[in-house]
Amino acid sequence: MKRSSLIVVLLVAVTIGATAQIRVNTSHSGAIRTLLHDARTGRLLTGGDDGKLKVWDYSAGELQRSIQISSLAIHQGTLHPSLPQVALLVTDGRRRFTLEVWDWEQERRLFTQTLPEAPIFLTYSPRGTFLLFAQNEFNSLRFLASSTGRSLPYLRRGSGIVTFATVASSEERIMTYTPSDGVITYWEVVSGRQVQTISTAREIDQLSVHTNRRFAVGRLDNELVVVDIVDGTLRDRFPMSGIERILVNQVNGDVAVMTRSGRQIEMASFRVSERGRLSRAMSTVPTLPSGLTQATLHGDALFVATGDGTITTFESTDRRGRTIAENRVQSVTGFAFTEGTVHLSTAQQILSLRSDLFGETDVAVNRVRTLDVTTRRMPQPGTVRLSAVTGPDSDESRVVVWDTSGRNPELATYAAVAPALTTIPLDSARVTKQVVSADGRLIVLHDQTTLRRIDPDTGSTDFTYTGEGMEALVAVGDTIVIGKNRANPFDSALMRVDTRTGETVRIQSDNFLIFDLVYDRARGVLYTLGLQQSGSVVRTTVTVHRGANFENRRTISTYDGEDLDARLSLDPATGRLFSSLGMEGVSVWDGRRLTRISAVAHVPRALYVANRHLFSINRDGTMSVWDLRSGDPLLTFYLFRDGNWVAVTTDGYYFASHSRAEQHLSLLAAPGRTGRRRTLEDFRLILPTTARDA
Repeated sequence: MKRSSLIVVLLVAVTIGATAQIRVNTSHSGAIRTLLHDARTGRLLTGGDDGKLKVWDYSAGELQRSIQISSLAIHQGTLHPSLPQVALLVTDGRRRFTLEVWDWEQERRLFTQTLPEAPIFLTYSPRGTFLLFAQNEFNSLRFLASSTGRSLPYLRRGSGIVTFATVASSEERIMTYTPSDGVITYWEVVSGRQVQTISTAREIDQLSVHTNRRFAVGRLDNELVVVDIVDGTLRDRFPMSGIERILVNQVNGDVAVMTRSGRQIEMASFRVSERGRLSRAMSTVPTLPSGLTQATLHGDALFVATGDGTITTFESTDRRGRTIAENRVQSVTGFAFTEGTVHLSTAQQILSLRSDLFGETDVAVNRVRTLDVTTRRMPQPGTVRLSAVTGPDSDESRVVVWDTSGRNPELATYAAVAPALTTIPLDSARVTKQVVSADGRLIVLHDQTTLRRIDPDTGSTDFTYTGEGMEALVAVGDTIVIGKNRANPFDSALMRVDTRTGETVRIQSDNFLIFDLVYDRARGVLYTLGLQQSGSVVRTTVTVHRGANFENRRTISTYDGEDLDARLSLDPATGRLFSSLGMEGVSVWDGRRLTRISAVAHVPRALYVANRHLFSINRDGTMSVWDLRSGDPLLTFYLFRDGNWVAVTTDGYYFASHSRAEQHLSLLAAPGRTGRRRTLEDFRLILPTTARDA
């Protein structure tokens, strides 16, 4: 265990929170699906499964902007040719498809449009007047005014299912390709008049126009082909199996072809002659990562992105590449709170932060005076969760640690002031889904099939219940209420078990699955979070239950679709219920109406109320903190893989575990700022540190 005593002192001479922004130099928390090079600014833009758009200064390896575009994944993107605008497709991959258009410099949404499906392609016109995309229907082309999203009445006659299109630089004509009949067609954009049709090969995909504007390259079966888009002739073909993507370098016209064989990805470079003939380009072949998800070319540089959020650039003579960005965050997996101390777990360690900020009295972030940090290394890495337990006669709470992976068949406990973890062996390596505290004892749910009540001091079990499909539980007096998967139409997804007699009673519910429960003991109200189905439509709902057996129920919040990572948390002092349902922030139910608290640039998932604050473990692995009374966000914690951490406040300051943590930060200066250039030190809350190893 390592413990540090930290005293926080605000730099009172600096009042510049609004003149610059602190950036945490970490990449996406999941796969990167969109990778765009902006030739106008020399920036790299990435979009990922985390729903964030990030803007990089790739030469310095610094993050310039991070914008939470949506809670859904970003799967496609295209850049405006002359303005700082980007059009993005966000989707859940099934039923939700939305076109989001943003000014990325001002971090401002311009417009959105709901789409019936993912477009076949998405692009701006050469002058940026309109957006063009295609849908999988006979009249497939759609035109939108790029500034407003207004639908434009162009090419309304049946163009067939178009898989590729390119617009002339004048924006007066457009060329389309329909693979079903192998026809290239030239149209007048505004009138929709068909100018010319040309026959070529059918079922060519991954088409890209070469920089000479006479040829296009694409894939036809297991061949790379060059198509003359004036007469439809296949000018050349090169046998290649497993073509995954074709890139045309818009600077020098080189063509890069990436092929996959199993997990191995290889790249070959070609040049296209004036007559459309292919020749292999002599260049260094880069060693590409097997998890590659996106790639783009610009000049001598190849940029690639992967499923773990890593961005790498390869220069023309560079085989190994240079890492521009990677996910530096060590995800927070668990949370517990004891006597003014926040406990956070990761796969490798537990961080305990004791501060007057988290006490019972109201302390502003810029008035924080103490922060004691204790680090405990996990004896065995795993997917760690935490719970706090307080016995009826105990003077101090303890924290319970468990692993949800099933690899470590034990629980562990520790007191906030004690260095050691005390283990409680479990009888088998079953998956531990949930551990809750009830009157000084632990109720443990294993494998969706068994729950038992354990004395944390002796490890002995005094109650066991066996069932099927159990997902969540909460103690209600001498009973345990269980949320589960409904076994049949006559079953219920909600039930209670009497721990004295073992008797079970069904509770009426409209859900077929309940995966989170919260009980308001002071008001006798039960809240459930689960799935309902009406026909083929599945919704995630929050329901309030009242009555002797909670038989009176009312749905208070609904999300169209499944949101199985959403969670509930209750403020016992006021009875307010907090929910992360819908991935669009945190909603609050006060018993009469539903409102939202101020949003953060993250997607809150697990929620916890402690003293005067609301805490959320976010989808990207960070933790955010709100003031309960005002609903205003205060700060966000980032725990890094190298063991350091920073907390960035809402008004633009930060405090850190060590000066080494500042390597993860950069400063984006406000536009138009004059006078002395600000540095990171101007925004730092000083933390004089003394450390000892126990």
